[in-house]
Formats: sequence, C-alpha cells, structure tokens
Amino acid sequence: VNQELWYACAGPLVALPPPGSLVVYFPQGHSEQVAASMRKDADAQIPSYPNLPSKLICILHSVTMQSDPDTDEVYARMTLQPVSNV
Repeated sequence: VNQELWYACAGPLVALPPPGSLVVYFPQGHSEQVAASMRKDADAQIPSYPNLPSKLICILHSVTMQSDPDTDEVYARMTLQPVSNV
C-alpha cells in the first residue's frame, strides 16, 4: 500500500510509531474489538481473560500498512514483543 495514500485515507490524526518504539498493548481492548468485528449474533459475549494483565509494555518490531479489499478500510498490522523489564 502506498504510504501517502494510506495516511490520506486514515486521516490527519493518525500517527504510527516507528519500529523499535516501546508501546502499550491492551489485550482486553483488542479482544473486545475482535469480538465486535466478528459478531454475528447480537447477544454474543465478549471473551474475558481474567489472568491476562490489563496492559503489556512491548517493543514494536514491524508496522505494515494495509487495506481491506472489500471495504477499502485502512489498518496497520503491528508485530509486538512483550518486554519483561522496562
């Protein structure tokens, strides 16, 4: 995906961190977004993982700008690795 076109579609308030950055990952929020995007049944439950920490400090290894071929919605795929000592 062309980077300038991706940012034009994403909007002026979008900024992606560069690889090597420390980022905070919120597993429960991610789980809720995945459940909402895949929800077929309005009464479906959002999965809960009680033993998972509320946030993880991670190093960002890679960022790939992508778009959904059906909707043209843009999104970024990020590869994260938890950091044990920050």
